[in-house]
Amino acid sequence: TRSNKMDLQFTPKCHARHTGGWMIDADWLNAEIASIKSGLIVPMAIDEATASAPFIIGEDGIMTIALQGPLMKAASKFGGTSTIAVRRALRAAVNDPDIQGIMLAIDSPGGAVAGMEDLAEDVVAAAEVMPVHAFIDSQGASAAYWVASQAHTISAQKSALVGSLGTLLVVEDTSKAADMAGVKVHVLSTGPFKGMGVPGSEVTDDHLAEMFRNVLGLNGMFMEAVSAGRGLDMEHVLAAADGSVHMGHEALAAGLIDKVQNFDKARAELVDEVGKRRTVRAQTRVREARLR
Repeated sequence: TRSNKMDLQFTPKCHARHTGGWMIDADWLNAEIASIKSGLIVPMAIDEATASAPFIIGEDGIMTIALQGPLMKAASKFGGTSTIAVRRALRAAVNDPDIQGIMLAIDSPGGAVAGMEDLAEDVVAAAEVMPVHAFIDSQGASAAYWVASQAHTISAQKSALVGSLGTLLVVEDTSKAADMAGVKVHVLSTGPFKGMGVPGSEVTDDHLAEMFRNVLGLNGMFMEAVSAGRGLDMEHVLAAADGSVHMGHEALAAGLIDKVQNFDKARAELVDEVGKRRTVRAQTRVREARLR
């Protein structure tokens, strides 16, 4: 029924997880919002207790973790992937002796800032234990690229859209609409920035400057992580962080990825690397046994 649909869409918990800063491809976000408003995308019921990132563990010891759709800290009624669920999968892989390598299968426009740093750090931690490769299928943009950049290597399809590096925050100034409706909004606060952006109140230049300061701070964390993960100097990263996206070979030329290839080849390379590591470990054990 309509009432059930509204309950699914507009619970306070659901609203809270969709607000704040975003590291996401703006074109995708605009299209998604339009689809939700038109009713083309409807919310779905989710079970917070059992929400998990989709993954497959192959007989060859490779765990493939899918990061699909928008990345958000908690499960969303509008789909996508929970970064908490991905972190759980990564930690499970690290603690499972049967898993020897991780493939991050990415098809995502990015996502909310919340939780993204934690996920990137867990990718780094996993990469210290075993090979972690990232593969970008159709899209690996913004926050999704942040995650990918922490893997040992990144490959992508020829047609994949890679990049959209940057951070955004959308602020609406509805003060004129309030004036036209005959409403005067008074914000009584203890500081010039406390309560900024309240609906119906004016968003001043000082407000915008303060909000942008936070956007720049968050984006700085993003850029530093990409620089460290990809081994690129900050000047190179900032030059690529203009919000644009690049197809496979363009992303390769920009140093954003390591190879242009399909998923099967990318996975085969990871399997080969895992096999070589197993051989080295076996040879080391033999040498140590002889020394004893």
